Amino acid sequence: EEGIEKMREWSNTFNDKNGWVWARGNLDQLVLDSIEEKLEIEPVFYYNRWRDVRTFIDLMYGSTTGYCDVDYPGFEPELHVTKHDPIQDCAYDIMMMLHGKEKV
Repeated sequence: EEGIEKMREWSNTFNDKNGWVWARGNLDQLVLDSIEEKLEIEPVFYYNRWRDVRTFIDLMYGSTTGYCDVDYPGFEPELHVTKHDPIQDCAYDIMMMLHGKEKV
């Protein structure tokens, strides 16, 4: 419960109750919702705030896989991203969302 409350405090620092929560898939949402339900506490992020990174990338850059090339000088995923490392996976998703390159 203490961890959930710390997450809530962190979320509240953004002063944006309508901001989106980006995730690759819905596992994070399911786990967080389940914990909050068991603890009988209000959700940190309501269901309608969650968005999927893969859909964003597919719609913005013409992908069908949820991945795209990154147009950022010196960035090469095979050199800079260790797959299945949670922090690096998030950083890679952010790079694709901010610096994605449209499929030609």
